[in-house]
Amino acid sequence: MPVDFGSLKDKALSFTARGLINFKIKEFGKMLNLNIDSKRKKIDMEIKLLGENETVKVNVGRYKLVHEGGKYFIEVKDISVSKKWMEVIAKNYVEGRKIPVSDKVAKTLNLVI
Repeated sequence: MPVDFGSLKDKALSFTARGLINFKIKEFGKMLNLNIDSKRKKIDMEIKLLGENETVKVNVGRYKLVHEGGKYFIEVKDISVSKKWMEVIAKNYVEGRKIPVSDKVAKTLNLVI
């Protein structure tokens, strides 16, 4: 049975990224699941926010890594969020914008993209 190295890389990246994201959001929540599909350029995540009973599901329909002016950015499109008010914020302030990522993160992403 052939090994799907793309899937293994995605799982490793998802695990690593989940840890980094949890460090960044620890004051207001925890990411429970993160799945990156580098072949289809999709991201699915589930977040448990402090004080909330239900988890929040976020789906990114498309993403791409951009290198401009010596810096790296991730650009996301087609965002959907299980909480409508959060989806409005994501579509107005995140979708289509270039979000800076560190060189280290960008190099890791480049390994699987």
